[in-house]
Amino acid sequence: MATIYFALAIGSVYLFRDVPALPAARSATGILRRLLRREKRKSSLPPQGQRLSEQASSAVRNPSFANLTWNQRGVLLTMSWFSMTNFFILASWEANIPIFTQHLFNYSPYNAGNFIALGGLVSFPVLFLNVHFSKRFQDRTTLAFGSSLGLAGLVSMLVLVAIDKVSKPLYFLCWCLVATGFSIATTCTLSLLSKQLPLEWNPWCSMVIQYAVYIGRVTGSVWGGAGLKLGEVKWLGLQVALVGIGSVMYTHLWKNLKAKTG
Repeated sequence: MATIYFALAIGSVYLFRDVPALPAARSATGILRRLLRREKRKSSLPPQGQRLSEQASSAVRNPSFANLTWNQRGVLLTMSWFSMTNFFILASWEANIPIFTQHLFNYSPYNAGNFIALGGLVSFPVLFLNVHFSKRFQDRTTLAFGSSLGLAGLVSMLVLVAIDKVSKPLYFLCWCLVATGFSIATTCTLSLLSKQLPLEWNPWCSMVIQYAVYIGRVTGSVWGGAGLKLGEVKWLGLQVALVGIGSVMYTHLWKNLKAKTG
């Protein structure tokens, strides 16, 4: 892995180019012109209009949660929830598979690792197709499809565990559905959120989603490690509940999640 990152670092030097910075004089002139136009507009406004203009410019410089509408707050919460849920479930399965397969199928850690990797390999073609066709579908549709596919894997596994009919092929099929579905769902949360919030929120969108991912990764790994001790039904039940809560949220906000494709 270190070799791959080293090769990526070298390749990025030759494959990518930074956006050229504007000359200092030209940049300063443009800023000065904009400031002069702004002051001219403010001077022509009545006192009340000047206060509103100052408040608006302050809001742009300092994005505040209080300035968001209730629908925008709902979208922010929903995308954060799904980012956390997607990675919680993926991390939980990755941590649980070695323990569960060793207990049920007497797998070694090496065999369990191959089992996880094969599930990821099966999901790759679908993810590539998702990249190709994502411009034709809205992000809300991609999120609904991915989470529904992953939920189908969770519910199928829950039924198999409840009736004690878990076999290697069926378990692998459930893992493929979970890995593919929630991997697809992870591709659109940041994109959808950035399209719904004001432009000045873009840097904060990335931070919110990334913190949600970290929370999901850490807590999911702990939950997956405790799955066998807690009981697989309880382990799966929490995951189904998390997806169910998220489904209620985005169903309620479905109209507000509409955004341009691409």
